[in-house]
Amino acid sequence: MGVKLRLARDAFMYVNTGNCQNQGARPYQEDSFGYSDIINSDVVSEKGLFAVLSDGIGGLSDGKEVSSYVVQAAISAFEGIDPRGSIHLMLKSIVEGINKNICENYVQNGVSTAGATVVLAYIFKNRIYWACAGDSRLYLLRNGKMLALNEDHDYKNELFREYLRENIELAAVESNPQRDSLVSFIGKAGQLNIDCSVTGFRIKPGDTFVLCSDGIYNGISDETMAEILSVNDAQEASEAIVRSVLDMRYPGQDNMTVMVIKCSK
Repeated sequence: MGVKLRLARDAFMYVNTGNCQNQGARPYQEDSFGYSDIINSDVVSEKGLFAVLSDGIGGLSDGKEVSSYVVQAAISAFEGIDPRGSIHLMLKSIVEGINKNICENYVQNGVSTAGATVVLAYIFKNRIYWACAGDSRLYLLRNGKMLALNEDHDYKNELFREYLRENIELAAVESNPQRDSLVSFIGKAGQLNIDCSVTGFRIKPGDTFVLCSDGIYNGISDETMAEILSVNDAQEASEAIVRSVLDMRYPGQDNMTVMVIKCSK
């Protein structure tokens, strides 16, 4: 779907959006996603575009219910924000509010019984802002290169930091059985680490943004994703990315969700 975002009084940016999901080899689809009201061109023109993706955490209960709530609550909260204020604090507040509600219902005796990742992106005028918790990703495709804009909140990254401090050997990072465990996510008991852009950054014509769950980026290379994105519109690219992962026929393929936002003048 194509929409126009107002940059200045008589200047606009054209944005083409797409999305695709697949259950993979899992018995349930625990990913959820959503856009703000992109049907209403007047709202999009003045307030911008908001996208959110959430992946229910396997091994915990009610993954689909939690991820669905995360998406619905984020979009509802976005509808009430004023973009003339501090955008990064608003986005951080959205994530913190959602986490507070989930923890009140799913943390028992200091232990998380349910959880989900969240990655949200907000395009306002000619800048993009984001906030994330967990290991779902936000990518930028620019000049043919895929760039991950957020950091995975997994134990492996903490181990890498210990390696850089020369406290452990590199082999210990790769061999640690808990390396893929999440250290921050919606529903986590205790301190929540939120990756939040403070100033955002300026969008250039031709930029493409991708929100995706780990079922996507664990199944397709950055190079293949970039190639698909470069020759297709947003919806066609979303579907082609999912097909490319399915064609690999990985045993136990995880749920997959991808959202694509292509920007041009």
